[in-house]
Amino acid sequence: EGLINAGATPAQVSSIKASNGFGSGANTDWFDLVTRTGRYRSYNASVSGGDAKTTFYGSIGYRQEEAAVITSSFERFTANINVRHKASDKLSVAFNLLGSYDKTAAPTQAAQFRNPVLAAYALRPGVAAYNPDGTLNSNNSIFNQIYNPLVIADLDRERYDNVKAISTFTLEYNILKNLKYTSKFGIDYINLEEILYWNPFHGDARLSGGQSANYNTRWFNWVWTNMLDYHHDFLKSKDLGMDVKIGYEAQKMMTYNVSADGTGLPLTSLIILPTPTVPGSASGAKTDEGLAAIIGQVQ
Repeated sequence: EGLINAGATPAQVSSIKASNGFGSGANTDWFDLVTRTGRYRSYNASVSGGDAKTTFYGSIGYRQEEAAVITSSFERFTANINVRHKASDKLSVAFNLLGSYDKTAAPTQAAQFRNPVLAAYALRPGVAAYNPDGTLNSNNSIFNQIYNPLVIADLDRERYDNVKAISTFTLEYNILKNLKYTSKFGIDYINLEEILYWNPFHGDARLSGGQSANYNTRWFNWVWTNMLDYHHDFLKSKDLGMDVKIGYEAQKMMTYNVSADGTGLPLTSLIILPTPTVPGSASGAKTDEGLAAIIGQVQ
């Protein structure tokens, strides 16, 4: 009645009613469809051993989380190894390596019409999530503003992959009884890749033929520290002494990032990272910095 009073024709009224599920016979619980029981799994294993000269420790881990909202998950693989070896009374070395791989998937923020939580509150029960043959309902005349979150979850991808490695190598050498040389070299590497694919059939990117984007960022940092430590006792009672430290430290920091996006994708969802026919934006940047310092301390 309100539509008719607003000047809508009977055909327009019928179209609007159909798009809101009137007369469809459906009774869809959208909140139930876009939520699930959250799950958490964690597995870890470690091994250690050694003898008077060499000790070692190693561990691996796996963690998986599934959030209560569909398309939201987290997965992590980790590995760690530590080895220490005493070659002689003067020389000892140590090595440590920690690596991890994270994979995160998350739904689009609620400001977009494709967000499953927004859809659960906005879509009417009379709008069917599935067609009579059991396939997902992607009728764009029905889902013309708030889209079917099950179709979005099935066809689209928003993923964040992160690879990280931290490693340290340490060498200690006792030159004299009170004089020790220490050299420590460490690296820190991070590679972050963000992948976005919005299908060309249903959703926010349908009118532009689909959208894809890729963002890749890498950080690499190394630090090398060389230090001499000297200790001297002026009294046999060791009530009066002096410690002297002198060293040199060098650091290198490099970053690299590249990103690109575009629209007009092939009419298939089988290609993991399709090439768009309409380029959007592209950018790239690289930094290379270095630091060096001389360290000294007397106490």
